[in-house]
Amino acid sequence: MTVVVVGSVRGAPGVTSAALLLAGWLDDSAVAEADLEGGVIAVRYGLGREPGLTTLAAGHAIDSEDWRQHTQNAGGVPVLVGPDAPDRMAMLWSRAGRRLGTSLAESRATVVVDAGRLRPGGV
Repeated sequence: MTVVVVGSVRGAPGVTSAALLLAGWLDDSAVAEADLEGGVIAVRYGLGREPGLTTLAAGHAIDSEDWRQHTQNAGGVPVLVGPDAPDRMAMLWSRAGRRLGTSLAESRATVVVDAGRLRPGGV
């Protein structure tokens, strides 16, 4: 797996758009929402909150490509949508981040992480 993190140190103007454009340009790639201010892809593209990162964290992967079952299509790009509320997004990544990272690390895909605004200390 290859991981590309897209983020901003001041605000987050265009981070989600840049992540989606980059993933759309790369072969065999997906976007994972990790913006601690909350995810916006589901609202922007009229998607549900599930499947996504929450169902991936709760699931039991059998092989290295099972994470793909948890993606949705955002303008032709597979995305792992995250919670929209900052507290829920932070809780997901603090409690299940290692499991999510391991699930994605076993894949052959490129994962573009929408990190939003970067802040000291992370979660």
